[in-house]
Amino acid sequence: MLVHLLKEKLDPETRRQWVLSLSSSNLPTFKEFCDFLSQRSRAVTESTAKLPATRNVSTSQKQKNVSSHHGTADPKCKICKDQSHLLFKCQTFRNWTVKERQDHVKEKKLCFNCFSPSHRSQACANKTNCKKCNKRHHTMIHSEVTSSDSTPDEAQSTSHHVAKAELPSQVLLQTAVVNVPDSRGNFHAVRALLDSASECSFVTEKITKQLGLKTRRTNVTVKGVSSVPVGASQSLAHVPISSRIY
Repeated sequence: MLVHLLKEKLDPETRRQWVLSLSSSNLPTFKEFCDFLSQRSRAVTESTAKLPATRNVSTSQKQKNVSSHHGTADPKCKICKDQSHLLFKCQTFRNWTVKERQDHVKEKKLCFNCFSPSHRSQACANKTNCKKCNKRHHTMIHSEVTSSDSTPDEAQSTSHHVAKAELPSQVLLQTAVVNVPDSRGNFHAVRALLDSASECSFVTEKITKQLGLKTRRTNVTVKGVSSVPVGASQSLAHVPISSRIY
């Protein structure tokens, strides 16, 4: 049961390699799973180390090109095809409703943060956020919506919500103890709840304070089954975790 749950957390390629490594119809053991992860980790590390050094330079240069302005990195306007102005300065685009702007950005597959066609908002190097809600999208496509109506790029955010929702007592749930670094880089053992049906990751406010983790303010409604509100998240925190085995 534990091996099956852990397998579902793997990326598609690693999961495929795991299935190919199974030599019999017997259920694999946890030790076999750990041995596979160890071999897979070494293989990925060695292949990454052999990448040309010039690749990092190229990536750095691209990031500098898109981080200079809170607008599109493509000099041509996607609406009127005018090369003399950026998309967010286009008068036609400005006259549209917020919904029409959002639809246009989605249709053209532009970055929700800087309107560039070369990347998504998760990879955007521009540090400027929405001036109204401080989220990772351009102010011109900001709308007053709940968390369930977030843009696709925002829904894939890897940030963890600091929730204050109270859990029912005397409920048996699957958990695991993981390592979490504090603000000084020292690792602490923290028990994590394994919920394969959750669309977000949560950490208690108590843990963020104990570890001295940085947070930023937000206001997101947390919904449970049938979209019933069960609590609220008031801040965001980046919480890296690692296995205690490796």
